[in-house]
Order: sequence, then structure tokens, then C-alpha cells
Amino acid sequence: MKSRDFITKLEDSAVLEAISDIESRTSAEVRVMISSRKIDDALRSAWQAFARLGMDQTAAKNGVLIFIAPEAQKFAIIGDEGIHQRCDPGHWEMLATEMTAGFKSQNFTAALVQVIQKIGHTLAIHFPRNQGDLNELSDKVVRE
Repeated sequence: MKSRDFITKLEDSAVLEAISDIESRTSAEVRVMISSRKIDDALRSAWQAFARLGMDQTAAKNGVLIFIAPEAQKFAIIGDEGIHQRCDPGHWEMLATEMTAGFKSQNFTAALVQVIQKIGHTLAIHFPRNQGDLNELSDKVVRE
């Protein structure tokens, strides 16, 4: 994944649409963060971003962050404690493998949207949207 290609070719509007669509079916919160930093540990950086974005403050502890650091060619998909209590860890590993393949083929937006849709399907099963659910966090792609 070339960082310049990723940053310029990623269609934020398509990602935002995918997030908005899945959040209409689940009470969970999904965010995407693109970091321009050169990082060593994507998982550690993702957890730091998770806290900075207030994702650890959702009522049901059901936030999911897709953290991508194109410069370092690394990413992580993480979820709060409510996610881990109900979702199989193997599912997240499969999604990471799929996203890696999509990124390697330079299909950045399509790969990310596909993973968001699959995350949404899983979250809708475990965290269905109920009457009165609020969108607790912005759906916009975060860039730092």
C-alpha cells in the first residue's frame, strides 16, 4: 500500500455512506481513522486513538475502530469490551485478511467498504438497533 495512493484515492464519501448504512441497523458505533504518522505498533496506536476519539465512552461498550496508518503500511481493527464479549475473534482476523488483500490490489475504498459492511452485519446480529438509539459518535473519516 503506497501511502500517497491510499490517502488520495480513498473516497471518504463512500466510507461515510457505508458507516451510516450499518449504523441504521445496529446500536454499535463504527469509526475509521487514517493516521499520517509513522507508527511501529498499529494495535497500540489504534487503542490510543480509540480513547482519544471517546470510543470507550459508548453506552453499550460497542464501538469498533478501523485504524489505518498508510505511511507505516499497517492497520488494526479493534472493538470495545462489549464487542469482544459477543463476537468471535476469528471473525476479526478474517476481516483483516480480506482488507489486506484489497489494499494490496490497490482497491482501497472497495476493500474498506466491504469490511465495514461485514462488520455491520455482525454488529446488527449482536447489537440490533432499538427505538431511541442515538448515534453517539460522528461517522466521518478521521484524519490526523
